[in-house]
Amino acid sequence: MCRMATAASARKCARSFHRAFDSLADQLSAIDRLCTVRRVDGILTSGGEGTVAERCARLRQFVERAGSRLTIIAGGGVDFDAFSALARDGAVSWLHVGRAARDGKDPDGPVSAVSVRRLRDFADSVE
Repeated sequence: MCRMATAASARKCARSFHRAFDSLADQLSAIDRLCTVRRVDGILTSGGEGTVAERCARLRQFVERAGSRLTIIAGGGVDFDAFSALARDGAVSWLHVGRAARDGKDPDGPVSAVSVRRLRDFADSVE
C-alpha cells in the first residue's frame, strides 16, 4: 500500500531536467526533445558561461523556445548579485538558489535565515 501511494504521489510531482542540460551541444533542440517527455516539467540551467547579462540572454532564448511547454529554471552559481540581476532582468520566472541562501555562499554550508530573508525581500521589491 505504501509503495502504491508513493508511486501515485510521484506521478503528480513536477520534475525538472537537472543541469546536465548545460553540457548539451544543441540546447535549443534539446528543449524541443524534452518537451516530448511527458514527465519533465522544467529544465534547471545556469544559462551557460559568461556574464550575467550573457546568461540572461541565453535564458531568454530558452524561455522563448520552451514557450508554455516547459518552465526554464535559472540555477547554478546563483549568488545574491546574480539573483538580483536575474530577478530584475525577468528572463525567467523561477530561480533556484543554493549558495545565495547559505552562510558564506558555501554551497555545502547551512542555510542562513538572514540570507533567505534578504533574497525574499529583494524578490518582493522587484514584483
